[in-house]
Amino acid sequence: MQTAVHRLVNLLTEVFEEETWQAPLTASLEGLTASQAAWKPERATNSIWMVVNHLSLWKEYHVARLTGEPPRPSGWAEKLDWHEIRDMSERAWQAAMERLRMAQKRLVAELATRTDEDLARPLPGGTSPLYKIQSMVPHDAYHCGQIRLLRALQGVPAKPF
Repeated sequence: MQTAVHRLVNLLTEVFEEETWQAPLTASLEGLTASQAAWKPERATNSIWMVVNHLSLWKEYHVARLTGEPPRPSGWAEKLDWHEIRDMSERAWQAAMERLRMAQKRLVAELATRTDEDLARPLPGGTSPLYKIQSMVPHDAYHCGQIRLLRALQGVPAKPF
């Protein structure tokens, strides 16, 4: 029987890089240029690049929590999340993509070292990590759909799945 940890590792990996019944994040981001990633249909919406930074931020946060970092103070996410992209160079876009790949890799690696009991045990200053990490699967899938929609609105087709 598979453990909860193994199921979560498999689901996080699946939504990130494996083609199943939904498109994975990696395929949805494949082939985008910096200008396509930075494009927004309206000023009040998010770009693909902003979504990538958002996904990285939350993966990094969950790794920090798993490794014992206390919860961040109220309002921290508002200061770090959903910022406009200032450097729209190809180099900066590739760095954002690498940050996401590394955040995913660290999250899966850190999670794989845990037991089901570890995930059920409350973290210092907070609750158990099980719910939050479990919720990352639909979170990633939701934003994957958002990325594919933003591509379609630009006339930049994503790899079919």
